[in-house]
Amino acid sequence: MRTQTTRATALLLCGLLALLGPWAARPAGAAEDAAADDAAPSLAQARWISAGPVVEGAAGQLVLVEVWATWCGPCHATFPLLTRLQQDYREQLRVVAITDDSPGAVGRAIQADPAAMRFGIAIVDAATVQAFLFGGFGGRGIPSAYLVQHGRVVWGGPPEALEAAITARIGPPSPQR
Repeated sequence: MRTQTTRATALLLCGLLALLGPWAARPAGAAEDAAADDAAPSLAQARWISAGPVVEGAAGQLVLVEVWATWCGPCHATFPLLTRLQQDYREQLRVVAITDDSPGAVGRAIQADPAAMRFGIAIVDAATVQAFLFGGFGGRGIPSAYLVQHGRVVWGGPPEALEAAITARIGPPSPQR
């Protein structure tokens, strides 16, 4: 009996390592460029709470998509950064945050800190959230950020690495007018 339990535990651990290998091999906080053929999950069916729909691939504008949840403290901590990026790059970048939480929960989150959430907010289905997080774009959990251009994910990683990724693609922000 003990041998069967040990063998079953070993098989379970091997299976978990095989599944988690790509994530475990990357250091926490590491970001990655997505391959040029990585089509972004569609936001066409999103329910827009603020800032209206994103026209996917419109004029090649860079779109920053952040996956978040209303219950996620680290997600809320990124909102001032997202708001600043939207303001600093307003001509070159569209910032949107997506969640599959309920409209009531999203409304309460916005009411709790409306000044920090000055960017597009949309509710999507769980499949869209899963496609971003586990679609091979560099996400490891929430919050995760993705840069989309011409309908393709061109970068994915943690919010802390966003500014460098944005600057590498479109340069520094335009001077304030």
